[in-house]
Amino acid sequence: MGAEGFELSGKLDFDSKLFDPAQAAFTYKKINGEHQWGLSGLLGVGGGKVPGIKSGQLAVHYENQVFTATGDAQLSVPGLESGKLDVKYGEQEGLTIGGAFQLSKDVPGIESGSIDATVSRKPPANQWQLAAHGTAKPKIPGVDATLTASYEDGVFTIEGDAAYARGMLSGSIHIGVGNQPPAPGGQPGEKPGGKPGAAPGPGSALSVHGGGRLTLRLAPWLEATAAVQLDREGQVRLDGEVKLPDAIDLFPAKGIKKNVLTVGFDIPIVGIAVFGQRVGIFATIQGGLDAEASVGPGQLRQLGLKVHYEPGKEENTSITGGAQLHVPAEAGLRLFVRGGIGAGIPLVSAEAGLEIGGKLGLQGAFDASTQINWTPKQGLVLDARVDLTAEPKFVFDVTGFAKVEVGAFGFTKDLYDKKWNLAAFEYGSGLRIGVHAPVHYEQGKPFSFSLDDVKFELPKVDPGRILQDLVKRIA
Repeated sequence: MGAEGFELSGKLDFDSKLFDPAQAAFTYKKINGEHQWGLSGLLGVGGGKVPGIKSGQLAVHYENQVFTATGDAQLSVPGLESGKLDVKYGEQEGLTIGGAFQLSKDVPGIESGSIDATVSRKPPANQWQLAAHGTAKPKIPGVDATLTASYEDGVFTIEGDAAYARGMLSGSIHIGVGNQPPAPGGQPGEKPGGKPGAAPGPGSALSVHGGGRLTLRLAPWLEATAAVQLDREGQVRLDGEVKLPDAIDLFPAKGIKKNVLTVGFDIPIVGIAVFGQRVGIFATIQGGLDAEASVGPGQLRQLGLKVHYEPGKEENTSITGGAQLHVPAEAGLRLFVRGGIGAGIPLVSAEAGLEIGGKLGLQGAFDASTQINWTPKQGLVLDARVDLTAEPKFVFDVTGFAKVEVGAFGFTKDLYDKKWNLAAFEYGSGLRIGVHAPVHYEQGKPFSFSLDDVKFELPKVDPGRILQDLVKRIA
C-alpha cells in the first residue's frame, strides 16, 4: 500500500478443544490513520469436542466493527432436534455459544417444548460443557401443566408436579421424563432423592416415570385412595390395592313427627271477691301426645370389599365383597302441657307460665351383613328393616308460675302469686313403645322416609288422666 496505508492478512486459530475446523481468515488495514479489522470463516463444533453436541457449524464475520456468528447444530441429547447457534463475546464472560432447540416429537409423554442451550467452560477442569434449560408440555391425558426441562453432565430431565383429573381419578401427581430412572429407593410419586446413579451413555433412551396418590371416586357413595405410577409411555397404572375408608355414608338421617292426640280443659285455681263481685281465676290447660321417629344416617361398616379398577377401562370397574349395613334409629313419645291463666272481669289481670314436658324415648341401630356386587351399570340397591321396641318411663321436668293482680283508681293489689320449681320425676310404667320401618336405598335416587313407611307401636296412654295427676302434683 502507499505511504499512508498498511494492510495485513493471515489466519486466526481458535480454540481447537472446541472447534474443528478452528481457523478463520483475518485482515487488517490502516488507512489515513484509521484501523480496519476483518474476520471471516467457518468453524466446526462437535465431533466429540463438546459432550452433547454431535455436529455444528458457525459462520463468523467481522467488518466495520460489527461481529456476527450464526450457524446450526445437531445435538446428541435424546429428545432434542437440531437448532440455531449464535456466539457472544464479552471482556468478562469471554466467548459463549448458545442456541434455541425444540423438543422432538418422539419424547414419550411430552407434547411440545423448547430449551435454551449454552456452551461454556466449566471448572475445575475448565472443559467446554453443554447445559440447557427450558419448559415442556406433557402429553398425558388428564394433565394440563408446564414442566421444567434441563440438561447437564449427560443427564436430560423433564419433571414437575401437576394436577390430574380424568374419569374417576383426581389429585396431584409427579411427572418425570429422562434418560435415567429415579434414584434407588424412591417411592412412586416422590421426587428422586439426590442424583441418579450411573451416567447414561450418548443417545440413552428417554422414558417416563412418576406417580402419586389420587382420590378414586368409584361411585357417588364411595371414595377411595389409590397409589398410581406412570409407565414408560406415560399411561397411569395402579400401584397396589385401592385403599377404602373405614365407613361409607350412604344416606343422611331422616326424621318424622306425628300428633297422636290433643286434649284441653280448665282447672279452677282460686275464687276471690273484688268490689263485692265474685271472680273466678282458672287455668286453661292444653296438652297432647306426639310420636317421633328418625332413621339414619345409613352406613356401610366392616368393609371386606375388593375393587377391580383399570384407569383405561373404567367401564369394567367392579366392587364385590361383604360389609355390615348400619342404620341407627330413634323413636319417642312426647307428652306436652301448656297452661294459661284467665279471669272473669276486666279489672283483674292474670299472667302465668307453665311448661311441662316428658318423653318416652329409645335409641338403637339396625346392623346386618350384606353382600355388595356393584358395577357402573348395575349400581347399588340395599333393602333392610328397622325394628325397635322398649318399655321406658316418662321423665318430667316441671317449672311454672302464676300471678293475679287487681287494679283500679291508680292502685294495684296482688290477689294470687305462686311459683313452682320441681325436680324431675318419673311417671308410669309398662308403657311399651316401638317403631318398625323398611329401609330401601337405591343409587341415584334420594333416600325417602315418610309416615307411610313407618308403623308405630304406641302404649295405652290416657293424656287427660296424666295431665290431671300432674296438675295435682304442682298445685
